Amino acid sequence: AASKDQLLADYRQFVMERRGWSSEEMKKLSDDEVYHHFNSLLSGFSSFLLVFDNADDHMRIPQWLPYHSSLGTTGAGRRRMVLTSRKDQVWRPMGVTPCIVRIGVPSAAEAMEMLMRRAAGRSLSSSSGADDDEKGEQKAAAELIEEKGRLTLAVSQLGAFLGAHPEVSIVELLSRWRAGQKELMERNDMSSEDPSVKTVWITLKTMLDSIVIDPWWQPMMEKVLFACSLLASDHIRHELLTELGSSEARQILEERSDRWREAKDDEGKASRFVAETIERDVLVKLGHNNLLNFDDDTQTYSIHRLVQRAIELQFGLNRVDSVLADLVIAAGDDFWDE
Repeated sequence: AASKDQLLADYRQFVMERRGWSSEEMKKLSDDEVYHHFNSLLSGFSSFLLVFDNADDHMRIPQWLPYHSSLGTTGAGRRRMVLTSRKDQVWRPMGVTPCIVRIGVPSAAEAMEMLMRRAAGRSLSSSSGADDDEKGEQKAAAELIEEKGRLTLAVSQLGAFLGAHPEVSIVELLSRWRAGQKELMERNDMSSEDPSVKTVWITLKTMLDSIVIDPWWQPMMEKVLFACSLLASDHIRHELLTELGSSEARQILEERSDRWREAKDDEGKASRFVAETIERDVLVKLGHNNLLNFDDDTQTYSIHRLVQRAIELQFGLNRVDSVLADLVIAAGDDFWDE
């Protein structure tokens, strides 16, 4: 809920799925009509929890939140709304007194627990019997967490990376992080950025340089990330991203895959093979490393706004035109819905 447009796009998606309407039918509805349909559908639920993340636009967001009558306790259940924001004043225009829960920086122990929980399969013994290598890993993990300012997103991302890449030690990851940090210090265009964005940028740089991927897939991985940062949506269709990389994938497979040579004469088989390859070699790896989030229920991707900003800084605005042109082709008539 970072903007009114994003919030209304989510409402449109919800209304379309619940009503069973087509995208063409949804285009005929004004924002006000979508808003009223959304509230009408909410009234049919005895219990629900709505989460509006990053609702920082306190001048525009509140007027599009659900009717107050939709919230509260009913005879059969409870209706609740959770709104996250970095601005205290976001709730004031709503005319309600919220229960405010302030979330600060996690403690060192909490951040370490998060890192190791995300790094599934890794363990760092705290016993006195730990050997020198394990003690070195413990020390590196503690330093990595502190150098990230215990930023939850960055800790979670590097934890996911460690889980996906057991061959990379935490000592090595810390070294790569510091190399990215040194590069950040040398960039003149980053001085005005929020410290959280800088931390996520270093994390992104570290991970892109470290993810084990065949070099011919690297440009497509970057293209997919940049496309997602341009769309900045919570409902990026799986099919759109596979279609976006389809032409490049066909060229790669033509040169490197015996299976492609068997499938290319049958367009149906060829298209499925390309989509499966992009999913396995690009999208799944981005998901495992927590650079993209995948929703199993809707089969769509989303991207965190800090990752979005870090990607823009990493790849630069000079790539907008070419990636945007490919997005238009991939989405076809549905581009403006994306």
